[in-house]
Amino acid sequence: MEALNDWTINIKNGNCTRVAFVDFSRAFDTVSHSKLLYKLSTYGIQGKLLSIVQSFLKDRSQKVFINNVSSDSQKVISGVPQGSVLGPLLFVTYINDLSSIFSNNVISNLFADDAKLYSEIKCVNDITDFQNNLDCLSEWAAKWQLYISTTKCSTLDIGSAKKTDLLPCNTLDNVILDKSKEKIDLGVKLDKSLTFSMHICEIVARAKQRTFLLFRSFTTRNIKYLLLGFKSYILPVMNYCSSIWTPYMIGDIDALESVQRMFTRRLPGYDKLSYKERLFKLKLPSLELRRLRADLLLCYKIFHGDVCGPPERYGLKLSRQIQGTRGHTLKLCADHSRVDTRLHFFSTRIVKPWNALPADIVHSLSAQNFKRQLITINLNKFLILKYNEEQCNF
Repeated sequence: MEALNDWTINIKNGNCTRVAFVDFSRAFDTVSHSKLLYKLSTYGIQGKLLSIVQSFLKDRSQKVFINNVSSDSQKVISGVPQGSVLGPLLFVTYINDLSSIFSNNVISNLFADDAKLYSEIKCVNDITDFQNNLDCLSEWAAKWQLYISTTKCSTLDIGSAKKTDLLPCNTLDNVILDKSKEKIDLGVKLDKSLTFSMHICEIVARAKQRTFLLFRSFTTRNIKYLLLGFKSYILPVMNYCSSIWTPYMIGDIDALESVQRMFTRRLPGYDKLSYKERLFKLKLPSLELRRLRADLLLCYKIFHGDVCGPPERYGLKLSRQIQGTRGHTLKLCADHSRVDTRLHFFSTRIVKPWNALPADIVHSLSAQNFKRQLITINLNKFLILKYNEEQCNF
């Protein structure tokens, strides 16, 4: 969300963003034990605690079994134990200083063994500066014995095609990085215009495939169990990271809704009812309403510290004008833009529904309490396709 906020601001300002996706080869297996212990000591981990970590890493061996035949046992001299609780924490600690090697105009995000760095591109000199930062990354990886899989690395230029097509390529370890037209980042497909239409097409196809599989795999036609399967097996595909890619075009909204429309129509005794009647009878919210509630819940978590970072990191700006005693004290102000990408970004589209919430809901003591109270609020006026006549459960 933080990265998307920066990218949409750059598009609003008429500039491009170059994003480099970096993959470390066998990163968890190549961590140097001596260098890891050195880094831990610089972070203040000393004495018995450091000895415990050292004991956790040393005197490990491994062998391979194939058809009940094992190889010779080999001593493990590098890497953090995968599948352990401490392993991922040690790896994150090992690469924690990576962000500090980049210049101020290059922002980096780390997730496990993947790194993403991006910068606003205003002129060709910015590409040169970005290249210098990639060179720093290459030097850092060589110093700490983390090897970069250059064949899996690429760049994505976000912005107007007229501008991005003219930008020169970057290199990493003297290998020219491919300029991708689309890229999957943590399960969400990105393109240079940030429309997410391709991502929506893919999740619709995947969700419909699961719907067909659900009806083929279960002999029961008990609506209670089919609904449970739909909520457990299909809805997670439709809801994953929805605050990132929530569509604003009617075609995309209707395409997503077609999954639930198809599922409810196949339920016994529901084929003759309209979609609105089926939702009312099943007490289901439309998928558009689910996404709006998810946006509001995320906004609540940001303001109440359940999500890392201040609201400004996600583009949320508190209004300085609070009219009288009406409403709540966390009202937002809209970021005006003529660019659709920014106009329909999370921080902009959430302003009106968030400001319309009662104060007792906004200041709920917990996220669970917020969700329970949010169900009682009629949000139909903020929806494009108004299928729900009354509010339904999550």
